[in-house]
Amino acid sequence: MTSTLTEHLRALTDDGLGALLRARPDLVVPPVSDLSALASRVNGRASVARALDGLDQFTLEVLDGLRLVRGPDGTAAVETLYAMAAEQGTEARVVQQAVERLRDLCLIVGPDVAVKLAPAVDELTSPYPAEPIVSGSANVIASPVSTFSIPVAVPAGPGLRSESTHGTDAVPPFTATTFGSLKGS
Repeated sequence: MTSTLTEHLRALTDDGLGALLRARPDLVVPPVSDLSALASRVNGRASVARALDGLDQFTLEVLDGLRLVRGPDGTAAVETLYAMAAEQGTEARVVQQAVERLRDLCLIVGPDVAVKLAPAVDELTSPYPAEPIVSGSANVIASPVSTFSIPVAVPAGPGLRSESTHGTDAVPPFTATTFGSLKGS
């Protein structure tokens, strides 16, 4: 994905590149020498973990859905995800917003017919799409099979709370029923 990502970064406008660096400030410390180095850093495990930690439950579910609909070539068709979401009564607009958030963070790149996920996404999430995932440093636990909040004990430290609850935001109904039907159960 790095060469594709490098091409994607080259195609970004100055405003688009600035937005990426504001959304993922860890990418610029220390400064990079060129876009190839930036692409490597964007795909780096630590940086992807930080980006995943900042996502809400629904966006993590959309990312998991893209993992689930990937073909043998490693690409996912976003239209397939929209169709599955529509079957469950989730508005395409809401799914589109989550997909755009993933694009803004460069966790996915490419056209809607052949989206590629950052390779570290698979390393940092459940090996089985649509199963509960634990992201990064355990700040986020998102369960695609529930819409209720999950209290999570988080190690105390600078900037960390001793307990975190995620999933309390307004989450569209793209959850258990969706992934239950996707898994064939």
